[in-house]
This record gives sequence, structure tokens and C-alpha cells, in this order.
Amino acid sequence: MLLGDLPPLSATRVVAGFLALLALYFIGRALYNVFLHPLRAYPGPKLWATSRLPWVLASLRSELAWSLLALHERYGPVVRIAPDELSYTGTGDSWKTIYGRRGPNEFTKCLDGRAIAGPNIRAAAADGIISAPHEKHARLRRAVAPAFSERALREQEGFLQLYTGKLMEQLRRCCRDGASGPQDMQRWYSLFAFDVMSDLAFGQAAGCLDNVDQPWLQVLGARTKSIVWYQARVQQKEDRKDFISYLLQNKAETLTNRELAMMASSFIVAGSGTSSAALAGITYFLCKSPDKYQKLCDEIRSAFTSEGDITLESTGRLGYLKAVIEEGLRLYPPSPSTFPRFVPGKGEEIEGKWVPGGTAVGVHQFSAGRSSINFKDAKAFIPERWLSLSESSEFVNDNRAAMQPFSYGPRNCIGVNMAYAEMRLVLARLLWNFDIELSDDQWMKRQKTWLVWHKIPLLINVKSIKAR
Repeated sequence: MLLGDLPPLSATRVVAGFLALLALYFIGRALYNVFLHPLRAYPGPKLWATSRLPWVLASLRSELAWSLLALHERYGPVVRIAPDELSYTGTGDSWKTIYGRRGPNEFTKCLDGRAIAGPNIRAAAADGIISAPHEKHARLRRAVAPAFSERALREQEGFLQLYTGKLMEQLRRCCRDGASGPQDMQRWYSLFAFDVMSDLAFGQAAGCLDNVDQPWLQVLGARTKSIVWYQARVQQKEDRKDFISYLLQNKAETLTNRELAMMASSFIVAGSGTSSAALAGITYFLCKSPDKYQKLCDEIRSAFTSEGDITLESTGRLGYLKAVIEEGLRLYPPSPSTFPRFVPGKGEEIEGKWVPGGTAVGVHQFSAGRSSINFKDAKAFIPERWLSLSESSEFVNDNRAAMQPFSYGPRNCIGVNMAYAEMRLVLARLLWNFDIELSDDQWMKRQKTWLVWHKIPLLINVKSIKAR
């Protein structure tokens, strides 16, 4: 055929040709990802291996946590969830390998949009403890460590008791008002946690529990942006044992004003959200299990002669309370998502198989806690599995190490001890003062997730018990 015999060039033919080439490119790339990619031998749905689109769609529908759980139940403890990403359930050494490294061989956080931050905020994230590179993260961690020591926690008990008391009083007020109806405990826990963290981080409470009739999301938003609290706090001379006081007193690791401000903001975001979510999940599963609920009430109500006896130290001796908290965290981790890391260098061996460098890998919290490989009767709420077990116990082979609700290694949640203290204190005082009953048993089925749980009302009937 001569050139003159070719059909005349037109805009329509140019566009059609471009689209055909584009289609061929994506088809070729999909075929490569499925049949030739270095991760091709890993189990998982072929559609998810072709491109990242199925992952993105599940995330946009707020169903990613549930989708990954279903994939792990079908394909096992390691699943390929995207062309370049593997998801684990912590069955083997994945927690230790992926999250436990320090220094130059650390698996770095994914800041490309699939996790806690996108590339457009990398520069800002570098100043914050959550996303800083390993050397800076180590410095920030050393600077903030005294604020979360056992000594600091004892000195901060007054803050926790103050706002736990305010929460109890608000619930008593609701009980006195017969028309109040079921209480949204997700809302109450959020108001409590935000008051605690804002007081500890900025030197003044957000006042959520003092102004409960205000639209609480507006209250939270206004206080989150109030860096003036932080600026005033730096200048205060009073002897307050809050987070910032420890940071300012740590002369070995001094922080800039920008770093202090970002640290305070990180406390608010991470500290209030995790503890309130955990309390909601624990309350739901406890109320769904009347025998477990009664067992915990008996332990708490027989352990103390007055509400004033309920302290951080005394609640730490309640074995069944601690077991209830662990079991609630297993089924409802505060962060149900994966916090992926990039495999460094040329690659690493994870759970006995080689993973090429540059692959995104992570343990999926929600699937790890509900894996039948890790736990017997994995979907049942059984706090007894966390008690001291005999060799004949049916739960003796549970893989407790697979559950790391506050992550693992040098970048785990530094406030984990405070979170446990909050949960023990609130639950103990709640069940000392009230009988509670679930009003909405479909709460868990209606849960949506992004990186964290989407907070929806947890309706609980609250009844004040006789004065003690």
C-alpha cells in the first residue's frame, strides 16, 4: 500500500489511535503484573494484582478493612493486595521484620498516598514524630519519652481522674433526665478523650464535657486549631506535669517551636482518637456478651469499697478487666488498617519468603486479630484467652504476639501505657456507677473505615445503680 492510499489524518483518528495505544499499554501492564511481576507467586485475587484500582475503590467505599479481612480468610496469612503490595496477618515474623528494625535498615513508611500521608505533605511531615525519617524520629522520640514514663503517668493521674469524673457526672445527669434515652457512648468517649489530651498537650482543656450541648465536632475543630493554647503554654511558669512541661524540661533533647507545636497536635490527633475508639469497641463487645459483662461487673464492684478507691494502681490489679480490654482490642483495634512500609535495599526475607526491595508490606491489624490461624474461635469475644492459662487450655496455642494494636518496634505508639490507663479507669468507674445495656446490636456491621474507624453512634442504655 502506498502512502497516498492511506485514509486522511483526522482528529478523530488521532484520538482513536491514542486510546488504542493507551489500552494496549494498560492491558500489557496488567498482564505483566499478573504473569511476570516478581510478586506473581504470592496468593491473592488476580484482579487486585492487575492494578491498584480495586484497592482504591474499596478504600473510597470505606470498606478496605472488611475487604482485606475477606481476602485473608480466602487466601491465607499473606495476600497480594496490589501489584506492589503484600498484606500479612502477623502469623510469623512479619511484625518483627517489618516494624522492628532500627537505623539505616529500617523499613521506611510509605508516604505515597496509600497510608498516613501523601507526597504533598512530606516536607511538613518530616517535622512530626509520626512520619519523620529514622534519625529525626529517634531524636523526637527521646525528647518526648519522659512525658510518657511510668513516673509521668503517675503524676498525670489527676488529669485522668478529673475528666473521668466529669464523664460520670454527665452520665448521672442523663440518668436523672428520664427522657434522655440511650446514650451515644462513642460521643461521650470522644469528648472525654479530647478533654484529657487537650489539657495535657495545650495546657487547657477543650471544655467538651463542660459544654456538651454545643455541636461537639465544632468544639473539637476549634480547639485543634487553637495553637494559641500552645503558645501560651510555653510561657507558663506554673508547675503542671503535662506533656509540654516534660518536653520543655528535657534539656538533653530540645525542640524548636515548630516541633513543639507539631508534637502537641500529634498528641491530640493520635491520643484522643485511639482511646475513644478502643473504649467504644470494648463497650460494644462487652455488652454483646452478658456473661462476660457480669463477670467484669462482679470483679469491679467487689474490689472497691468506694469510687475513690478506683485508681490507676488499683485497676492495674484487676485481671479480668485487663483481659476484657485486650480482647476488645483484638476484635476492634483502634487503627484497623495497615501501616505499610517499603522493603529496603534489594529485598528481605519475610515469613520465610523473599520479598523484593521497594515492595510495600504491612500487617493488617483487623485481619491479624481475627485470623483463625492466630486465635482459636477468633471471631468470638472471649477475654479468658488473655488470663494465665494452663497447658490444657484450649487457648494455650493462641498467637498473642500477632495482636499489636498500638503497632510494634521503635515507631510504636509512645502513649500506649496512657491509653491502657485511660481504658482501665473509665471502664472501672463506668461499671461501678452504672448498669449498661446495648441498644443497637448492629453497630459493628455498620462500621466503615478509612485509616481509622468512622465514628458512628454507639447507643447504650445507661442506668445509675444504687448509691454506694
